[in-house]
Amino acid sequence: MKHFRSLVPFAVLLCALPAAAKDDLPAERLKSAEQIAWTLDSERTEMTISVSPARQTLQIAGSAGLLIGSSISAIQNEKYRKAIEEVLVDYDCSQVFRDKLAGRLDEVLESKLVAANPMGSTAGYNNVQDAKKDRYKGLRADGSDILIDFKMDYGLYGYEGLLVTKLEARVYSLAKGRLEWKETVVASAQDVLANDKLSDPTNSMMPSFSTRLSASEDAISQWTGDGGVLFRGRYEAAVDGCISAMLNAMGLTNEPLGDRYLGMLYLMQKDFDDATAAFQRVLAAEPENISAMNGLSVVYGHDKKVDEAIALATKITEMAPDFGPAEFNLAWWYADEKEDGALAKPHYEKALALGMPEDKKIQKAIGE
Repeated sequence: MKHFRSLVPFAVLLCALPAAAKDDLPAERLKSAEQIAWTLDSERTEMTISVSPARQTLQIAGSAGLLIGSSISAIQNEKYRKAIEEVLVDYDCSQVFRDKLAGRLDEVLESKLVAANPMGSTAGYNNVQDAKKDRYKGLRADGSDILIDFKMDYGLYGYEGLLVTKLEARVYSLAKGRLEWKETVVASAQDVLANDKLSDPTNSMMPSFSTRLSASEDAISQWTGDGGVLFRGRYEAAVDGCISAMLNAMGLTNEPLGDRYLGMLYLMQKDFDDATAAFQRVLAAEPENISAMNGLSVVYGHDKKVDEAIALATKITEMAPDFGPAEFNLAWWYADEKEDGALAKPHYEKALALGMPEDKKIQKAIGE
């Protein structure tokens, strides 16, 4: 096995880089291209494992991302890495990502695609720009007029072992030799909660800690207890969502799955209007999509539309009584926004019974 690595978490993996203008999507250019060269590279050769409960010892200093006080984390993450290795055996996460992306690209762009090699070493060139020019020239000679460089990443993060996938796309005009469009999207199988801290995409070198990420003994055992079955299923679902969101962002598809993940992306960017629109598109196609309803309720909560948030979360509890996030969110809004511990208490108790995390602010509001 060689698909694992222990690293400190970076907020960039839990948010998205600034998107290109939404009225400047590459879809029409891609559809009219004669031939499209595409590549898929990885930010690292191994899966990132960064789940150690050593919150107070972790810092990232300076633009170089210098890790301070990480020895406890590194040791613990190495232990977790070995545990994951043992259950996944020969399951190749990178190859699964590649196969799924290749299949979807063939589906939407048909016979226009040719696989190419990612940007290689610049040794022998005066600078990076000269290496790029030579690369573009070679691809043009092979008949391509557009290049799409994809980059993937995936791993387990935070104190709950959150499974995250990430996909970056850069579209180049080979004739002009320049970047025309770029986007980065992420996907996680976990539903959002009302107390989640939204990540600022510009603070890409700072660690991102959600208020719910308390140390959990189940952070890794949840993925290993069944021989890796849950991990494989959730990983592939996250990859599917990540790819669907990217194809939607490029204007090549219009899928509810992709819009749900785009809604999450815009929420993390604090772009509440676009997040609302994305979740509403999902619900127009799938009126009973609980995850999209939950995402929209959290958008309302962050956008100071608390009454709308509570109304939608209440509707979710009626439709799906065992959906813990809605109960937790109601407890949070009643406790934090309405300052009504009596109303918060039954929702909090049910949320805990459904496996939701404890929250000190809610506990204080209800007198515990």
